[in-house]
Amino acid sequence: MGWICEHCEVPFVGLAHRVRSEESGIVLLDLIVCHHCYMAARQLGLHTEEVRGQSVVVPNGEMKKG
Repeated sequence: MGWICEHCEVPFVGLAHRVRSEESGIVLLDLIVCHHCYMAARQLGLHTEEVRGQSVVVPNGEMKKG
């Protein structure tokens, strides 16, 4: 099973990455993204991390499987 990038909305398989941005403890951005969007986020200096495991809870509280 694959993923759908929450930034560009393109389906993908393989590693998923989380892109997060916080300011004063408030989460401004929290997306599961493809490799291309992950690289763009890194170039912008945003916090990124690899999603480990087969499922992740996304900001709206739904469970997403990879």
